[in-house]
Amino acid sequence: MQLTTDSFSLVEYLSVFTAFIYGYVATRFLSGWGAMINFRHAVKFSKEHLFWTFLTFGLLIDVWWGSWVKNNFIAHNMLLYYLSILPILIFYLISVILFPPLSEDRFWDLKQYFNRVRKRQYLLFIGLFLSFEVGQIFFGRKLIEDRYFNLTAIAFAVAGYSLNRPLIQYIVLA
Repeated sequence: MQLTTDSFSLVEYLSVFTAFIYGYVATRFLSGWGAMINFRHAVKFSKEHLFWTFLTFGLLIDVWWGSWVKNNFIAHNMLLYYLSILPILIFYLISVILFPPLSEDRFWDLKQYFNRVRKRQYLLFIGLFLSFEVGQIFFGRKLIEDRYFNLTAIAFAVAGYSLNRPLIQYIVLA
């Protein structure tokens, strides 16, 4: 049996690995929601926490959908591949913070939990939107609307990090 080296292009090969990462992060969200449903008697739900999980998952899907544009650049520079997976790695860290390990032998108040991890989450969101900005520089997508969106999201995350007033937290969510 002869091995061939032309069965996958570099981009196809790296896309498979990236798909595993996206799939794992999506699984963290789906299993987190499943655990909340399974342990619903041991969990006090929070609208804020639930909304953040849905918002983050929607953003994850949006980033995944837009990631195909990066393939043209990755073929020319391997270092850009590592830059391209930075947002998904930050999404993984966000999913770890958003979904604590649930069990029936411990009661979880998700509002209290969310307030405890709020600052870490906002720092990760600041990092996420900064990684989007860096990605725009290297991947050539220079849509001014994206820049405004990213800078606005960073400003909201800084406000959410700095100010613990419930009204500010709701404004950031909106």
